[in-house]
Amino acid sequence: SIFFPAFCLHTNDSKSDFVGSISNLLEMSLNEDNQKRKRGAKSVPVAKMLEYVMETAENATIESKKAHKDQAAMQEEGPSPSLLAAFQLASFLVSNHEDCSVTMLRTLVKTLGKIPLDLENETSAMHLSALVDNAEELGMALTDAACLRSIEPLNEALSQIDIQTIDANENDEESQDADDQEHESDNEPSSGENLDKENQQGNINFVGESKSTEPMKSPSLSQRNESQILTA
Repeated sequence: SIFFPAFCLHTNDSKSDFVGSISNLLEMSLNEDNQKRKRGAKSVPVAKMLEYVMETAENATIESKKAHKDQAAMQEEGPSPSLLAAFQLASFLVSNHEDCSVTMLRTLVKTLGKIPLDLENETSAMHLSALVDNAEELGMALTDAACLRSIEPLNEALSQIDIQTIDANENDEESQDADDQEHESDNEPSSGENLDKENQQGNINFVGESKSTEPMKSPSLSQRNESQILTA
């Protein structure tokens, strides 16, 4: 389908909404998986669906950067698609790992451990902090050896990042943006200043018009008589 790739390329918000659907996808997959287990059917291909969502969003990010590489306004804001996906998947597993079948649990934990995270360039302290907490909690809650092996590399990578530094940088950027907006508003003339300028311009126009439209005085009676005598 070309709809979702095109949708992700529309705006950054569209891409975030698409990746944000992972939580609903996981909930639906869990319910469907439980129903299929009762019927003895095959499990839901949740890993392939997750890979499709993340791959589509990442491709949209790459294409967007290529198309707007010379425009600073098109820089990525907020969490990357990979971080947003990992955050949702980890949150889901913390809340629902006991309800998942062994097969589904291993699949989801393995998928979480394989998500390519560029931790050095992530700027969303909130999502990173939540991912660190969820991954640590998940590592303590899991008992399956295969799941523990899958989650261990992620926990090791997350333990190397400094959330406080990222949070401080994020606050600095927000403060700078606020200062820039305040500076722009200070440079804009107020409504009172605009009104004074308009009034001054109106007065100038009025004076000019009064000089040009002043009626000519008609000659007096004595002046007319004097003119007639001279003519005669």
